[in-house]
Amino acid sequence: MSTSLTLNKEIYEASFRALEQNINGAKASPIHALRKDGFQKFIKNGLPSTKNEDWKYTDLTEISRTEFKVSNSKPVTASEIEKFLPNISDGHVVFFVDGKLSNELSNLDLSKGLTISSLSNILHKGEQPCSTFGKIADLDENPLVAFNTSFFEDGALIKINKDVVVEKPIYTIFVTSNSENSASYPRVFVDLETQSSATLIEIHLGLSNNVSLSSSVVEVSIAENAKLDHLKLGVHGENTSHLGHTAVNIQRDGYYRSNCITFNGKLVRNEISPKLMGENIECHLNGLTVIAGNQHVDNHTVLDHVKPHCHSNELYKGIYNGNSSGVFSGTIIVRPDAQKTDAIQSNQSLLLSKTASIETRPQLKIWADDVKCTHGATVGQLDEDALFYLRARGISEADAKKILVEAFAKEVLISLPKSEITSFIEGNLLEVL
Repeated sequence: MSTSLTLNKEIYEASFRALEQNINGAKASPIHALRKDGFQKFIKNGLPSTKNEDWKYTDLTEISRTEFKVSNSKPVTASEIEKFLPNISDGHVVFFVDGKLSNELSNLDLSKGLTISSLSNILHKGEQPCSTFGKIADLDENPLVAFNTSFFEDGALIKINKDVVVEKPIYTIFVTSNSENSASYPRVFVDLETQSSATLIEIHLGLSNNVSLSSSVVEVSIAENAKLDHLKLGVHGENTSHLGHTAVNIQRDGYYRSNCITFNGKLVRNEISPKLMGENIECHLNGLTVIAGNQHVDNHTVLDHVKPHCHSNELYKGIYNGNSSGVFSGTIIVRPDAQKTDAIQSNQSLLLSKTASIETRPQLKIWADDVKCTHGATVGQLDEDALFYLRARGISEADAKKILVEAFAKEVLISLPKSEITSFIEGNLLEVL
């Protein structure tokens, strides 16, 4: 029984040939060798069908049949973006429009010890970005990684030198413009050297309601004693599909915190797979999905404990209204050598309508005997007693619902890194009501 969808190979092969024509002399570069490898695996294995257990509740059939094209959109102005996103002035800002770097919108006034490079520039020089580029995200096993690797043209290479603390947030903002059936394939590689520290805020923004696709891959390498605070925010158009994978390798005494916030999107798949490769690592995965209408968001996490004496904490919450649907699939792996692991996982969902739904699959895979691991999931509606209590004190029904929804989301929101985007997230929380 096949667990893959049948691809229209002619469409994708034509897209790949067009990409190769655009890069001319860079065909011999190490990046393009990686791209060709990804394309061969993508054409061979295709996109997963709902017969694949990890994709049982997320159907990519429509995406596989749509002829998406890399957009040649007009330049986007700051005023167009500010209609959807506040002006960001508190950090290092890198803008990509339809997958390509926008020098006009970016602010690359970098601090000492921080380097941000365009992958397109590295590609055309025929250089290798770094020794681990393309090796943290699993090209062989993950179809989304192969898909992105096949077609990415640009992205950001971010490096933080040893002992450097980057005080300002680093923003990577990926804008999908107004072209119909457009596709973009953003790529990011983040390299934190020993005892360095940074905050990365990754934003995916849709400017129109046209049908579009964004396929992203983020690779993160965290060296010994290094620390990364990572926020991924999805503010997609209502007809935008987003397939995103984040792969993280963490070394001894490292720290990683992820917050994945999704507000809308026709079909969204957020994948994250941290691998705790040394001892005494601390890893936190937090998520919040807030959707309505006919939107669908699938959060898929795999947290891999390889070595002993590590701690992980995972909390994903969802708020669903209208006919929206959600999926949470969270797996904690504890390898045989990972004794003294302390891992906690929780998924909590709030259904605001009778037609909203959530499928939740918390899982533990443990091959060590001296561990402390727990997981659980809850699904419910707004508490009628709490609503009655608030209304009995003169609060309107609408305001009472807002209070309870805010209280439900607060546990995730308090973990967000301090930045100008935090107030924007809190302000958009109640749009689902």
